[in-house]
Amino acid sequence: MALYLFCLVAEWIGVSLNLVDATQSLWLTIVALGGEVAFYVLLRSGISRRWPDPTLSLPQMVFAITLLGAAYLINPQVRGELLMLAALVLEFGAFQLPPRRCRDLGWFAVAVFGVAMAIGATVSPDRFDPRIEVFQFALMLAFLPVIAGIAGKLSQMRLDQKQQRRQLRDALKQVQILATRDELTGLPNRRHALELIERETARTCRSGAPLCVAILDLDHFKRINDTFGHGVGDEVLRTFGREGRLVLRADNIFARWGGEEFILVMPDSTLIDAQTIVRRLREHMASPECWASCLRARTTFSAGIAEFLVGETLDETFIRADAALYEAKKLGRDLTMTA
Repeated sequence: MALYLFCLVAEWIGVSLNLVDATQSLWLTIVALGGEVAFYVLLRSGISRRWPDPTLSLPQMVFAITLLGAAYLINPQVRGELLMLAALVLEFGAFQLPPRRCRDLGWFAVAVFGVAMAIGATVSPDRFDPRIEVFQFALMLAFLPVIAGIAGKLSQMRLDQKQQRRQLRDALKQVQILATRDELTGLPNRRHALELIERETARTCRSGAPLCVAILDLDHFKRINDTFGHGVGDEVLRTFGREGRLVLRADNIFARWGGEEFILVMPDSTLIDAQTIVRRLREHMASPECWASCLRARTTFSAGIAEFLVGETLDETFIRADAALYEAKKLGRDLTMTA
């Protein structure tokens, strides 16, 4: 818009110097300002967001080139400079348009100025010397498509960089998933689980809210591997992780701890609350429907629960939970014990 205003000011300076016809300049000004106001309203109101190109880059460039073609007929004294403005308009395509559209606009500019030159040379040969117009057209034919082609290449580079950035974001996201998720179950891995648990223990220390930790161990998992193979064993782990996510609360941290062990962290839960949560998980896992993909290898789990005590370390809480788990396994498995 600033460029339009600058050109219109220059146009009226020409009028004041009697170099340009005032009536023609008035019509050019009305069309230019009307078009700019229309584009401004469409963009700022959000109406343009409904269309494939919300920036309206192509319509704006077509409008500008057409306007320059009209200005070429009105301003014969500076018509060479108008060709430079057309080149500037074409460069804007590099920021928004696809490469093919940039090249098409180059040929559109050639056509618009070619028509303007032909009209000028036919209607007013004294102001538009046909020999000079032919020379101007040859120059324009040589450099406008080239400039449009360069804009197209820049546009392609922009698109390539955009694609590379998207691929990089996807790759970083995948790396983050691999770094924080257990590949087999999709649950948080031990490292990420520790980060989440440390965050919850810090919150507990600040607020005084209860926090319980449970270590879950699948019963007789080695026997499953030995009897049915590691493929079935992996499916058992996947099933336990998947079904656990379905039944546990959203604020519970459920992660694979290693091997057949899982960790369950229950914020804002007392020992009684934690026992209820683990019992609900046990009842859910007792359903044959949960094990549809590996029914012959369905299994139970043992659990040891410990409440995090302010003043003790996280390792001390884990040791107490692990001791409770050992007690549950010693008493026959498929049990929950508290520390």
